[in-house]
Amino acid sequence: MANILIKKLPFSRLTVMVNRADDTRILLAGEVPEYVAVQRYGLVTIPELAPSADKPLGQFWWLFQKALSLLARYPLFLFSIFYFMWRIRRIGASIFIANNGGYPGGFYCRSATIAASLLPGVESFHIVHSMAVPRPRTFAPMEWLIDRLIDRRSRVITVCRAAGECLKAIRGFKQDAEVIYNGLMPEARRCLTLNEAKGLRVLNVGYFDYNKNQVMLLRSIAELVARGKRDVKVVFAGTDTGDGSLERCVNIAKGLGIFENVAFAGFVEDVLPLYAEAELLVSCSYCEGLPMSILEAMRAGRAVVSTNVGGASELVCHGENGYLVAVDDHFALADLLERLYDNRDLLASFGNAGRERYEQLFSLDQMVSRYVSVLGL
Repeated sequence: MANILIKKLPFSRLTVMVNRADDTRILLAGEVPEYVAVQRYGLVTIPELAPSADKPLGQFWWLFQKALSLLARYPLFLFSIFYFMWRIRRIGASIFIANNGGYPGGFYCRSATIAASLLPGVESFHIVHSMAVPRPRTFAPMEWLIDRLIDRRSRVITVCRAAGECLKAIRGFKQDAEVIYNGLMPEARRCLTLNEAKGLRVLNVGYFDYNKNQVMLLRSIAELVARGKRDVKVVFAGTDTGDGSLERCVNIAKGLGIFENVAFAGFVEDVLPLYAEAELLVSCSYCEGLPMSILEAMRAGRAVVSTNVGGASELVCHGENGYLVAVDDHFALADLLERLYDNRDLLASFGNAGRERYEQLFSLDQMVSRYVSVLGL
């Protein structure tokens, strides 16, 4: 989404600041406008300070590194505020935008937001793409102070109503966040026609990690096959985040006897053809904001089955353009997949309804217009 905003918002000059360790394949994909400059900053992150399970340490060194990461957290945060004040002042920005994940999300997204809000003549905006998590008890006072500074000195933008409500309920934010739904270019009309073959072709898009919960889909497919619905194929598009989830899913697929029913496509730069080949998108995440994969499926005219988390219910109207299911209830998911397996007219109806809903609420023009208005461009 940041890639789209970089290309579509009417800035006269835009500096994109990213951590030196960040993967920018998606952020900077395609042709970047001439007025965009990229600056990489070299601040060490908390995950880099914390001990890694991939590198076994002796007990003393593990405890030392763990203690260092905890003790350095807020001194580093304070230092980074002054660091970003210096960098933002040098850029000469009049608007600062932090493109965060969930909340608190990125460590330096928050410190940079506070830094920008302390500079005269700079309007500070903080975009939250997913759900907030509770403050850890150990650091509750510091987290409360950081939340108050962001809440009082910056304008918060969320990509769904659920994320804004969560900020209030979990982190005590007072302001009503501006809700700007993500939008997509109106492509993929050619995907509306379903394959005439029977069976079911399922797509799952997302990084392999604990949150994306691809295991739930694998277990539901095994249940479907056990019921005699053998002509089902699942394509997983996404790479591993490093926690071993991809390898675990491969082993589970083999153990369940459904390895021939699944394909692991890895990182896919252009996912549009995958939606054309699929008939259904399934998302099983534990936590989401406004899932881009669901938006892409709706744009492509594809039915959606998603866990009822975050803003999924703001995209999927249960029984109209797809289904919502409880997290980790793979039997219920199998029931819904079986219903769609047996009813291709319902698949087509959901897909058409999803396309109509996308055109009404989630087009790129609507999103850009809202950002232009809120940012004062």
